[in-house]
Amino acid sequence: MTTPSPGTNFRQSELDKFAELANRWWDPEGPQKPLHALNPVRLDYVAARRPWRARRCWTSAAAAAC
Repeated sequence: MTTPSPGTNFRQSELDKFAELANRWWDPEGPQKPLHALNPVRLDYVAARRPWRARRCWTSAAAAAC
């Protein structure tokens, strides 16, 4: 693993890796498919911890309506 150069807070190799993924990042069948599969679970987790008034738009079932 390489460390960032002094005075920077990034690694060029990491930027390059994510630049390669950028074109297909939001493709639910692309390389990030496991992350897309977790979205309903993540939204439900956040909704369970949000105040009641905001919860309506955070549940996976209602998210599209908000």
